[in-house]
Amino acid sequence: MRILITNDDGIHSKGLRVLVESISEMGDVFTVVPEMEQSGASHAMTLNEPLKLQRLEKNTYIVNGTPTDCVRLGVILVMKKKVDMVISGINAGANLGDDTGYSGTVGGAMEGCMLGIPSFAVSLALKGRDNYESAGRLAVKIAGRLKKNKLPKKTYLNVNVPDLPYGKIKGTAITYQGKRIYGKKIPELRNPKGGVYYWLSAERSSGRLDPGSDMEAINRRKVSVTPLSLDFTDYGTLDVLRKWKL
Repeated sequence: MRILITNDDGIHSKGLRVLVESISEMGDVFTVVPEMEQSGASHAMTLNEPLKLQRLEKNTYIVNGTPTDCVRLGVILVMKKKVDMVISGINAGANLGDDTGYSGTVGGAMEGCMLGIPSFAVSLALKGRDNYESAGRLAVKIAGRLKKNKLPKKTYLNVNVPDLPYGKIKGTAITYQGKRIYGKKIPELRNPKGGVYYWLSAERSSGRLDPGSDMEAINRRKVSVTPLSLDFTDYGTLDVLRKWKL
């Protein structure tokens, strides 16, 4: 197998190192990641400035762009479109509920899916224990299943792993995207010269533990596997809009 790995945490992340080491047993691994952290980049693509693809060592590259840029350049330029799977991660922190829409990690898997390649994102729901090896083992397991079983077209996976030793994880749950609750206060801070700035990630988010959701699974010490779709259409509202006679 020829596997492309990307992330949104950059070249120096521990999760990337563990993922590359774990997945290497499955075939030839190519790594193309942002040179700087791109958390919150979602599925953004760089259009207004040039991109640089820099080779660090064999099969390892950095790009001055987003995870989406990395996957596109990795598939087309580095691997010459001969890619069997795209894996994005291991992210330092969960991507649950509404986080999914903001996540650069998920955005990397989404781009792989758009290019017609079996893809998934994997994140470690950090609780301060750094059990990246557990997430690495789960990534190998998911990749093995994805190799044997085809996903529907336009579908990719979002995998979240509890921050626990592998033997203490309580199984795997197939989940839906839950509801994340974000704070509505934006902290206002001042720099040494008196200028005002804002830090959107300063407030912690919470979430509802709805039965069957990704957040409930993690709370129950289970791996959450959520199928996501490239198709954003709300089919249930099509007939409603048609009645508007726009």
